[in-house]
Parts: sequence; C-alpha cells; structure tokens
Amino acid sequence: MKSKITYNGFAGFQTPTNVLKMANAQQYAAYATAIGNDAFVKSSVQKFGGTETNPAMDTDWFKELLRSKALITNHNLDMMGGGEKITYAMGLNYVKQDGIMDASNMNQKYNIRMQVDAKVTDWLKAGFSAHFNNFKTYSPNNAAFRQAYFASPLYPVYDPSLELAKPEKFGSSTAIGMQSGFWYNNPIATAFYNTNQTKGFQILPTIYLEAELWKDKITFRSQLSQRYQSTHNINYNPVYYIDNDQRNDRSFLRSAQARNTNYILDNLLTYKDQADKHHWSILLGQSSREERWRETWVQANDVPASEEFWYVGVDAQGTGSATGYGERGSRNAGISYFTRGTYDYDNKYLLTATFRADGSSKYQTKWGYFPSIGLGWVLTREKFMENQKLFNQLKVRGSWGKLGNDGIQPNAGYATVYSGNNYSGIFGSEGATNGTRVPGYRVGRFFTQVRWEVVEEWDGGLDFALLNNRLTGTVDYYHRTTNDLAFSRPIPFSWDRVYGNWGSVTNSGWEIGLQWKDKVGDFGYAIGGNLTTLKNRVKNLGGLENIMNGYPEWSAEFPARIELNQPINFYYGYEVAGVYQNQAQIDADPIAKRYNQQNPNTPILPGYLQYKDQNNNGELDEKDRVNLGNYLPTIAYGFNLAFDYKKFDLSIAFQGVAGNKIHNLNRAMRRKYNQMNADAAFIENLWTGEGSSNTHPSAKGSVAPWNLQASSFFVESGAYLRIQNIQLGYNFDLNKIPVRVFATADRPFIFTKYNGFTPEITGMGFDANVYPIASSYSLGVKVSF
Repeated sequence: MKSKITYNGFAGFQTPTNVLKMANAQQYAAYATAIGNDAFVKSSVQKFGGTETNPAMDTDWFKELLRSKALITNHNLDMMGGGEKITYAMGLNYVKQDGIMDASNMNQKYNIRMQVDAKVTDWLKAGFSAHFNNFKTYSPNNAAFRQAYFASPLYPVYDPSLELAKPEKFGSSTAIGMQSGFWYNNPIATAFYNTNQTKGFQILPTIYLEAELWKDKITFRSQLSQRYQSTHNINYNPVYYIDNDQRNDRSFLRSAQARNTNYILDNLLTYKDQADKHHWSILLGQSSREERWRETWVQANDVPASEEFWYVGVDAQGTGSATGYGERGSRNAGISYFTRGTYDYDNKYLLTATFRADGSSKYQTKWGYFPSIGLGWVLTREKFMENQKLFNQLKVRGSWGKLGNDGIQPNAGYATVYSGNNYSGIFGSEGATNGTRVPGYRVGRFFTQVRWEVVEEWDGGLDFALLNNRLTGTVDYYHRTTNDLAFSRPIPFSWDRVYGNWGSVTNSGWEIGLQWKDKVGDFGYAIGGNLTTLKNRVKNLGGLENIMNGYPEWSAEFPARIELNQPINFYYGYEVAGVYQNQAQIDADPIAKRYNQQNPNTPILPGYLQYKDQNNNGELDEKDRVNLGNYLPTIAYGFNLAFDYKKFDLSIAFQGVAGNKIHNLNRAMRRKYNQMNADAAFIENLWTGEGSSNTHPSAKGSVAPWNLQASSFFVESGAYLRIQNIQLGYNFDLNKIPVRVFATADRPFIFTKYNGFTPEITGMGFDANVYPIASSYSLGVKVSF
C-alpha cells in the first residue's frame, strides 16, 4: 500500500451574530422618566453632559464586550500506508479559537492520532490505536453577558473621576445614583477581573485481537479501550474596587485537580453461514466498563496577581496559606451480556433479534433485561415487481424493542446531608460589628431505590429509490415510551423532594427524508430534506396529577408544569387578551373592576395587560392559568442544496424547528429589577396611548405587579430557520497532486421572530442566560500526495 499524506486546514474568524439591539440612551432615559426613575437620568446629565431627553453618555455594552472578529484556525496532517501484513495511519491536529467575549477567552488544542493493524498469521489479527490531546482553555465569566443586558447606557465603561476605583478606573452605576448589586454591576469589569484557566491532557488507547477460529464462519474479537484525562483548573480573582458592591478586598485563588479514568472491555464471538439462499449470523457478546472521577481542590486568599505565585502552600514564596480544601468523586461500574441473531432469505425477507442483560452499580436493582426484534421485506426482489419500471428499490420494515438508560443519577439509598445559607445562621452581630457565620446542615429524611429507565419503542417504515435512483427516501412512524422515568417529586406537607423512578412519557411522530440527485452534462445537482414531527405526552407521575416546576429562583413567579396527558414542562400562566385602551374598557371588565375595588392604591390603568377569563366567572384566579406552550419543537426539519459544475462545487445546508415556545425570562426579570435596561424592540412597542399597541403594556405598566405575572406576554415563538453551512470549493491538480481550495461560512444567518440573542435555548426553554451565537468564516485548502 503506497503511503498517502493529506493536509486539510483552514483559517478564519468568528463574529457575533443576531446581537440583540438594546435601548440607547435616549430611549432608556425616556423610559426611566416614564416609570418615575428619572433621578439617575438627571445625575448622568449633570455628570457627563447632554439633556434629560438626549443624554451625552450612551454606552453600548454589548459592543464594548464583544469582539467583532475572533480568530480561529484548524490544521490537520494525516498519513497512511503499509503493506500486506501491516497497515498504519497517523494524524496531527492543531486548533486555536479565540472567544467572542473581549476578555481572557481562548481555546487551544493539540491532537495526535495513531493506528496500527497487523496480520500476525492467516487466522490472527491484532491492532493498536491511541489518541492523545493536550489542551488549554481560558473560560470567560459569562455573568458579564447577563449584566450587559441589564446595564444602563447612562454611565461609561471607564470613569477617571472615581478616585477610589482601582486598579482600573471602571465606571459604576452607583456613581449616577442607581442601585447596586450583581445585576447592575459593570459588565466589562466583571469580564476583566476574571482568570479561569484549565490545562490538561487526555489519552485514549485501544488494543484488540481478532482470531478467525473457523475460516469465513467463526471469529472472536477482544478489545480493551481506556480513557485517562487529567485537568488542572486555576480560578483567580485579584484585589479591585469599583463600588461598595462590585469589589474584592482580598485576592482569591482556587486550584483544582481532576482525574477521569474509564475502561471498556469487549468480547465478541460471531458465527455466520449460509445455505443456498439462506443467510444467518449469531453474535454473543460481553462488555465490562468502569468509570472513575475524582477532584481535589484547595483555595487561598491574599495571593499576588503575578501568575508565578499562583500556588497554595506555606513553603512557596509569596503565596497564601490554604483557607479551604475539598475532595469529591464518583465511581460506577457496569457489565453487559448480549446476543444478536440475523437471518435473511435471498436478501428478500429480513429478520434481526437481540437481547441484552445490562447490570449497573448505580442501582440497588442492578440488572435490566432488554429484547428487540426487527423485520424487513424487500418488495423489489419479488417476482411480481420484476416488470415494473418505477421503483429501483422498495423495502418495508418494522421493529420493536426495549433499551435501558443508566445516564441518570445514581441510587440515593442513604441519608443525604444538605448545607448552605438556607440552613446556616449569623451570630454575634451588634451595631456595626459583623457576626460570625455558623454553618448549618440538614439531613434528608427520605430516600428511595432507583432503577433503570426503560425506553420501549416500536416503529414502521419504508425505504425507496425510484426513477433510476434519482429520487431516494425513507418514511418512518415511531412511538417511544420512557417508563420508570427518574425525577425529583415533592413530598406532601414537606419541603423535601425525593428522586426516584416515578413517571412515564411518550414521544411519537413521523420521520421523513427525501433526496433528488441528477446530472445534466457537466452540471450536477442534489436537493435533499428531512422532517421530524414530535408529539410528547406525560402518562404517569407516580400517582400525582401534576407537579410544579420551573427555572431555579423563579419557579414561583414563572412556573412550568408537568401534568398528565400534556407535554412535559409546559409554561403555566394567564393568556393575554390584549391591552386596556381606555378607562371605559377597564370599567366594563369584571376582572379589572373587581381588582380596582380591592386595590384602590395600585389600580389597573389604561395601558395595562388584559388577561382572558377562561371560565367566565368575573375574576382572575388559578383556574384561568393555562398551558402556554413548551420548549419541545413539534417539527424539526432540514434541507440541503448541492451543485457542481466541472471543478467547482457549492453546498448549502439549512436547519430549523417550529412549534416550540421560549419563556423570555430576560424581559420578565423586570419584576425584581426595574432599573434594568431593555431591548429596543420592547421599548419601541410600548403602549403610549389609545390604539398605539394591543400587545405591549405602557412604560408605567411594564413595572407594575399586575403586568409582571406569569402570562403569554413573556412566552414567545421559538421557531427559526438557520443557514447552517455554506461551502464553495474548487478542485484542481497541481503537478498531478489533487488540491481543493474552499471557503466556508458556518451559521451565517438565522431567521426568527424571537426577541433574544438566539432561539436555541437549552434546558426547559427559560432564556435567562444571554449568550450570543457566533458565525464563522474561513478559507481552507486540502492537498493529498
């Protein structure tokens, strides 16, 4: 085998996309004045100039926080070759990527790959492979993104007039009389005074032996795979002062070492044979695995800012003594026995059956047993299909099976100890003298056994190719039930929750994929697409009819709900019917009339949201809360276009979802933080008088408790269409060496109506973590010789 060397690399940059436009100084000042928070507007004008309607200070915090271009580069060098007895492959890879936050924010990685396969004898093969990578990462303080969303544009990034600010003269919201606290801190300072560095390496070796015990019939393969990863994380915060809230009086260093050690041992015995048109195979297998993780950390105060002193210990010059130490870890093991049998007659009638017995150390009920079966019928091999001209292939298939999921929390069948501020107290406070915090603890009184989650699925579908294989596709219907679903459920008349296998959930829908491919002369093209539908329903909650859930810290104000025969974790609140346009409309509404009689000091006014009375009883109560949608898309789709003409080629990939909702918690946080900024669309669409808006409240109403209840006003469509990738390439020979040059754009455009940075929200769809998505643009080359 002749040696072959291939280089494939690219260089380019990332840039933030779909950056939310926030209210500028004029819009923010007008809004603050309208809600009665104009004192700090006057203070900003007095300090930095301008007028109360047009302040001179106008800070675009996201512009200041984000890099317009963050460099990215990726280089791969691969070599393969060998002879009749031995083959080899090697690869080198280097990646460096700067983050889009303009701070200590970078990722760098080196990779080495190698593989050797040897034919030891006519009946024995052996092989070895290993992957090694070394990495270094500087992680930014993502809290800065959230603070940039909240920050007022009426004060600057830097303010030289603040004499106490050190070591940098960062500006402060308190300098213009605004509130202090995390949410109003200077986001650029938050990003700047942060060092979070992780260095580490990872080794993944694999070795195998494969023996042919009966030529072309029985083989035995044994393979051992391991993974060892070691990381060292340094988190350092220097001494600094911006205001009485955003400060650090003592430097802080946390040093943590973590180690992951995993192994998997697989043993496979395979028998395959045939007789006439009958073909069959039987596989017997066993797999053992173990996962270990341990982290040890130590921390200190009064550590100098220079990195050479970032050590903890009394014998290291200039470093601080340990003020804290801890260690944690986990260890899990599993073993599996499995078998698989296949049979086909003339490649026409197909049968596959499997059975697994999986054991896990995570549970007191160790073992789970999981069978499956699949059937197929290739109609185009039947005699009655011989003379038809339409189908080149037509296959009908169906399957049923169970599969265990152990990717859940281990068994908690022991007393659990909780600590934290909720269980602690401060003693000895007197006058201006601070007391001493005494840690408290609580022992969880409830525990239960956890067992395997079991996914049971059946599906049916067909595969086809027709019109001389120009049109190909698949159509499937699936129905998947997760039984023994593990989650924490509340204990009646208690603050405790118990984790266990309480529920079951079904997911069902269609999966459709189509592709048309053809060539006309030198011009070739392909058009493909896929569509998946999802119907999600909760079927069992361990005897409960519903469970309240939600985003941590906000679950009471803006709850999600799990309810039988409904999609899991739907947003639960009032449906907005419009906006009260005048006093006559308020007086004619029984809900508003009753509320104003009960709350004469904080009445509903024109410009306030109007909620729908679901049961027409004339009052707004719990029965008026309804399902406002949830985070799961009911449709996910994608399509791609590919063209080639002579030596040029172009491909475009699209991806999107529909039917899902997002809870815009960024907007809803105004319930607690009424001095926060707002996105420009929110300000521009506020009600300003009769007929001006029937979707948004007035400025004054936007901070009124009536309008800050859980409602459809904060729930928005999560549908989007994204251009995922565009690549243009040119292929040519250079002295008989094949060369490809290409230009690539990843995630360059997104089309969405959502009022946030991105509709791709993780978790339960509560958007409280502002983080822009980056597009990347690059030029690359691939050369093989």
